[in-house]
Amino acid sequence: MSIREENNKMSDSNQNITQKDQPDIFKIGVISGKGGVGKTTVSGSLAVLFKEHANKIIAADCDVDAPNLGLLFKGGKIINNFKVKTTEKAKFLPDLCIQCKRCVEEQFCNFSALGWNDDEDLPIVDDIACEGCGACRELCPQQAFEIIQVDSGLITHETSPAGFPLVWGETKLGATTSGKLVTEIKKYVDSIVDANERAIVLIDGPPGIGCPVVATVSDLDYTIIVIEPTSTALHDADRAIGVLKQLNINHGIVINKSDAWKRGYEEILHYADENNIKIIGEIPMDNKVPNATVKGQTVYEYDSSCQASKSLAKIYSYLLEKVVPKSFQ
Repeated sequence: MSIREENNKMSDSNQNITQKDQPDIFKIGVISGKGGVGKTTVSGSLAVLFKEHANKIIAADCDVDAPNLGLLFKGGKIINNFKVKTTEKAKFLPDLCIQCKRCVEEQFCNFSALGWNDDEDLPIVDDIACEGCGACRELCPQQAFEIIQVDSGLITHETSPAGFPLVWGETKLGATTSGKLVTEIKKYVDSIVDANERAIVLIDGPPGIGCPVVATVSDLDYTIIVIEPTSTALHDADRAIGVLKQLNINHGIVINKSDAWKRGYEEILHYADENNIKIIGEIPMDNKVPNATVKGQTVYEYDSSCQASKSLAKIYSYLLEKVVPKSFQ
């Protein structure tokens, strides 16, 4: 029996979703180990497919350092747009300073965020380097520094042209709390679901294993890991899967550009087999995908009959059959 056949017959032991009694929100995330492997291609088309059949679908882009889900849904109507303050920075209080220079000479700041302005004979705070640790506030004998919350990024809520809510966030340059911004996005998404509603939330997540990834997957009911058949994509996906296992998040693999490199494809099959991870879908290379992106559409909207769209429809069918509770359909 081939590896692929064995994988197809594999027990769906890690697909048994632990559910609360009568949940209001069912959350599915799409992540990857590295960027550029097709997360947004997958999540965008799945959102459109869920819109056709689910009770309510909300799409959220939690890749706050480089959000691009909105590129596939141009022309939406903005419902809400607001700044978020989750980053802390030091603020200098000149009226309390006695120009002792201890903050600079004794190197109060481990992040080299404190300097001295010789013209004004006062300390200066580098907002980019500052981590908001509070050491300057604690060590200054005059308490001439305070820690304040500053703008960290922006959250936007719009109605997509496809008709479902789209929520996304973008980190402000120099902000250091992308994970907290992701948390604020998820809180906002929860807040727009009425108490008597049931909604599926589909999250286009960030790549890697950093803070925004952990914040994205922390309370998901199911996570899709997108891998393309390259050694780097598989290596980095393995690290991301390690995070999911640590957090006990149910997950499955989607192989994008599955026919791009045979050896890389077979390596993914071996990996999935050895780690008892279900491959829930394979998407072949298809020129309709970049063509759709240029048009600002998902590939499923652009051409529902192309090979990539057919593969995405199969992934969607698997989610309905094996993952999403019937009450949400």
